[in-house]
Amino acid sequence: LDIPSATPDVLAQLRTMNMKNLRTTPSPDDIVTLSTVYSTHQGGFFQGFTAATPRHPVLKRSLGYMDAYYEGTLTQTLPQHIIEESHNAVVPSRTKPQGMGVGPYTLSVAYRSTTHEEWEEYVRNMMKDHGYSSGNEEEKPYGEVPAKRRYARFLYEISLEDEEVKRLGLWADVPLQDAEYQRKVKWCNYVCFGGQQVYFYSRVPGSK
Repeated sequence: LDIPSATPDVLAQLRTMNMKNLRTTPSPDDIVTLSTVYSTHQGGFFQGFTAATPRHPVLKRSLGYMDAYYEGTLTQTLPQHIIEESHNAVVPSRTKPQGMGVGPYTLSVAYRSTTHEEWEEYVRNMMKDHGYSSGNEEEKPYGEVPAKRRYARFLYEISLEDEEVKRLGLWADVPLQDAEYQRKVKWCNYVCFGGQQVYFYSRVPGSK
């Protein structure tokens, strides 16, 4: 699927699945350098599943932000536009996490703060290192779509018990993990999907 915007409407994608052929898997011509999961209920990346090519600029920047988080200097480290885009301009810290997990938050802001030019340079160098050409760069340096949309693919996380999912009749054949439990645990029923395909549950019953 295309990458999420700052506030992606995942349910809107669910509503249009049967009306358009959404690409859920890379084509042979794609160069996918980053893949992770966007969490609909957390509003950020669910980094429990993350795949990237070596020395990826987003992961490098994420590690730098994580270090700043624990050092208490994240506000001074983040680009100003990221701070301005944050909810009520609040930036989490080790002493005031603001309900945000350090991993999901730092990966999300690292993705948003890595420029299209940095992605292009990274892919160009990666192709060169492996003896490949990335095409005619002078003709269309960024292709038809921005670099982030061409070099990344995402799954999305949502609950099987979401009312919109039920209304659309999606994934009725995927069992609820807590179906046989007397005590229901809603987190057990979150799944990661791409297009109409559920790939895996995002949590396992009994894990902590």
